[in-house]
Amino acid sequence: MTAAQASESSDAAPRRGRPVEVQPEQAALIALRLFDERGYDEVSMEDVARAAGMSRRSLFRYFPRKADLVWSGAAEAQTDIRGALARARPEASTIDALRAAYATALDFSEDQWEATRRRLLLIQRHPSLYDAVRGQLDDQRELLASFIAEREGLARESLLVHVLTDAVSAASFSALVWWASGDERSPAEAINAALAELQKAFGATSPIN
Repeated sequence: MTAAQASESSDAAPRRGRPVEVQPEQAALIALRLFDERGYDEVSMEDVARAAGMSRRSLFRYFPRKADLVWSGAAEAQTDIRGALARARPEASTIDALRAAYATALDFSEDQWEATRRRLLLIQRHPSLYDAVRGQLDDQRELLASFIAEREGLARESLLVHVLTDAVSAASFSALVWWASGDERSPAEAINAALAELQKAFGATSPIN
């Protein structure tokens, strides 16, 4: 065999090397599809790794718990909301500042919508998933409560701050689940519309306006 033929043979043969790295977002989407098809409790981490074409070790490196596949991206969204609230214009009303913050955090590209829809509907069907991020959710609630109290000049532990915080949190999640069920708008637009309706419900003289 000539050197040229050897070179051609080498080029034609399949090359062995490191396996293609699967991105965490891809693995999470594959997992969410499996959860929908088979049921969350019926799918193991081994099943996800196999379907994603990655090693079990690699999967656990990205997602230490199965619930982390569902909540992927939640911490980043919370960080975005925190940053947006910190940059809120002083002249903006409290509700307008919250609407702007959620719009910033939920400005997903359309290629992220499938995973987001599946994630939200799965969480709605399996409330026990909240236990996996209880501390994170408590931090999110404290962030909203402190922001509302400061902007409105209210005591952090007052009944009004408690009620307004829960109203904003519930309205936001309700809007996202409604969006996940098939609305064509973006998730940011759905929450913006929901908080606008909440603003109307409180009335023009409400502290949150």
